[in-house]
Amino acid sequence: MLANIRLGSFTTRDEQEVAGYAEVMETIFSAYDAISFTENHIRQLHPDLLADSTKDERHRGAYKKLSNNVKVLGA
Repeated sequence: MLANIRLGSFTTRDEQEVAGYAEVMETIFSAYDAISFTENHIRQLHPDLLADSTKDERHRGAYKKLSNNVKVLGA
């Protein structure tokens, strides 16, 4: 299902995030035996995860330094 995800441009943040997830999952599936679960490897995968996300450019591969402001709709 994720194999052809790179066919178009991604206009919404959700589409951008799914494209990043697909990229990272492909990396993990193809090299799972060589990737240990360490903070360093997670930080190396993070830029790939956010590669298509224009809103997250400032913190690719680094810890987020700004707070998340979550708004509950209808509350």
